[in-house]
Amino acid sequence: MNDDILYAWIYPEHSQKPALCGKLELLRGRRCLFSYDEAWLQHPQSFALSPDMPLRSGVMEPPMGQDIHPIFEDAGPDRWGQAVINKIFNPRRRSHLEYLELAGEDRIGALGYSRSHDDYLVAEEQAFHTADLPGLIRAAKALESQMPIDEAMSRLLRPGASAGGARPKAIIKHNNEDWIAKFPAESDEADVCALEHASLQPGCTLRYSRSRIVPGANRRAQHTAGEAIRSRRR
Repeated sequence: MNDDILYAWIYPEHSQKPALCGKLELLRGRRCLFSYDEAWLQHPQSFALSPDMPLRSGVMEPPMGQDIHPIFEDAGPDRWGQAVINKIFNPRRRSHLEYLELAGEDRIGALGYSRSHDDYLVAEEQAFHTADLPGLIRAAKALESQMPIDEAMSRLLRPGASAGGARPKAIIKHNNEDWIAKFPAESDEADVCALEHASLQPGCTLRYSRSRIVPGANRRAQHTAGEAIRSRRR
């Protein structure tokens, strides 16, 4: 298996099964090239991933001054997600491909990543629930404070359950729905979770994600904001 190649898979609309979309290739440990798979070019539901990546054969380079196409950078983990991956997996190169691969299957969006060209092979996800929130908050605080992480915390922080992004968060099951649980950060000077919850309350004619406040595990983590999300496979 080539460590410099990662395959992008995509869930076509209304499909429960992903289709191979294309290939990412890492050059000199940094710059990523992309090419659509011929099967995706012929797929009845095929479409271009972004305007700067037209649906055609051949290798495509990222825009000038960037190491990876913006759509893949956006699909990868941000500061919090990368911190989790670095702590749990300690990837050797910490490249874009490693972060995309190790971020877990249950990411936001329609794209997924596998080292296999023939099968969509990803780690099996383990659902967390509202009852797991106190432990998740403690694990997130330990990671932020650079405290030791034990096996139980590693399980709670594993990528996929701990969603990417810039702030601590996790994906949980609540009333048989997928929710994003957002936690306070140690650097917060205000109750950011409560403020975000307030900003998601219905108003005007805009559509908002549902949100609720859940009691936290300690004084500094008094609120956890949750946003209802839809799985890409529905």
